[in-house]
Amino acid sequence: MLFVSELDEDGDNVYAAFENNAQNFKLGFAVGHEYEPLNIRDKQFVETLINQNDFSLIKTVNPNPELKKKELNSGCSLLFIIIAFLSGCLYF
Repeated sequence: MLFVSELDEDGDNVYAAFENNAQNFKLGFAVGHEYEPLNIRDKQFVETLINQNDFSLIKTVNPNPELKKKELNSGCSLLFIIIAFLSGCLYF
């Protein structure tokens, strides 16, 4: 179970509670801090029952296989030209 702790002072950390585990864990995003056991237990694991009738389809997104890569990157060449031009102006 993932949650945001009410005791968290930063407000942007993600915590985890696992079934049959007495500790909570802080999940970090930095190398070496991915999984930090905590001395306190803020929340207990609760498995939420999901009712499929509570959800409804909003939109289905399907990629268009006919879309070419060139069409996706059409603005990149113009941006490159502008950056090259401005760099040249600053150099001279």
